[in-house]
Amino acid sequence: MKSGYIFVLIITILFVNACVAKDSVDFFNINVGDKPDELGVIVGKGEIRDSGPTGIASHNNIIYILDEVNLRINMYTKGGKFIKNIPLREELLYYDLSVSPEGKIILLTDDGIYLVEETMEKIYDIPDDISVPYYFSSINSKLGNIIFSGLCKNGRLKIGVIDRNGSYKYLEGFRIISNNSDLVGVQTSNTNVDVYRDEIKVNSINISKDMYPIGLTDEKNILCLQPNSDGFKIIKIRNDERIAEKYLPYNLTFQAHEKIEPMKYFRVTNSDEIIILETSSNEVKVLIIHF
Repeated sequence: MKSGYIFVLIITILFVNACVAKDSVDFFNINVGDKPDELGVIVGKGEIRDSGPTGIASHNNIIYILDEVNLRINMYTKGGKFIKNIPLREELLYYDLSVSPEGKIILLTDDGIYLVEETMEKIYDIPDDISVPYYFSSINSKLGNIIFSGLCKNGRLKIGVIDRNGSYKYLEGFRIISNNSDLVGVQTSNTNVDVYRDEIKVNSINISKDMYPIGLTDEKNILCLQPNSDGFKIIKIRNDERIAEKYLPYNLTFQAHEKIEPMKYFRVTNSDEIIILETSSNEVKVLIIHF
């Protein structure tokens, strides 16, 4: 009996160590500036707000970062090697970017949602009652092909989907997440997330009140952020059960500009990696969390 207990204890210790192992987190740094491989950061003073990278996405092992200061999208390998940048139009305000399952780059702006190819083409309008867009993501679902969050003119936060005809459908809840294909998660309360495949609810998962859903995997698992006294945990939940977690101390965690909805600084890839964008005044760090 005692030897069995020791065996279980050893296995538990090995599991915990694996959860926080250093090789579970890769990262690379990007210099701040206006050179082609750099990213722009402005530290606000007085009425001037902080400005810097405002979104991150990943597709086919390429990382895309939206640089609102230098008005471009920078592309890097997962090892941090600069590939190229794509210039953006000057007259727009840029809130977020996403890369569709087919590899198309899409931007959320103050004037609508734009497809970036040889030129920038507007494909959807922002709903009339949304005054400040927060974040969005491209999906491939019968519910629609864009999930969307924004602040209404009456001060309420609204979430929904935009279908292929450009029609906006509000959903009951206050946070929306997705995977890279056809799953959509809707947080309906502090402790519940409903998961839909196309228009059918396929799961309902309980979470703790201090958890912040940041994404879905293709297996209908929810990824959540949970703060504690000296860092954060990223937790994978399946059917109300924690199946994996990774710990990040404060010196390895994000510093998002937008404290209300930092969703745009996280992306879940189709290989269950989490890409995190961290910004400071003198460098930008990209974290890649492996589950």
